[in-house]
Amino acid sequence: MNWKEISRKLVNLHEEKEAAIVRLTPHSTGELVNLSDDDFCLEITGKELTEKKVRKFLWENRKKRALQRKKAVIWSAYIEDEDKSYVGVGALTSPEVASRMRGK
Repeated sequence: MNWKEISRKLVNLHEEKEAAIVRLTPHSTGELVNLSDDDFCLEITGKELTEKKVRKFLWENRKKRALQRKKAVIWSAYIEDEDKSYVGVGALTSPEVASRMRGK
């Protein structure tokens, strides 16, 4: 996995749109589900993400099941009310599985 390239893509998209989704496996499809919780999420004050912080987060969590998934994605979002940016992990899955996961 090229964490440097993934971090760069995420940070560049986040700078443009204040949110981003980067697929770890190109061309994977499906509905997006979030696999991050408060303990498995990078939280940064302000809009600006840095490649170094994102890469460190990914490297430290590389062994977690969520990042080992075939259709894993990395996401980011800036929440203006909180003035915080978040980075987390999700997955692309079938509509049925997505529906079940959202219904938890």
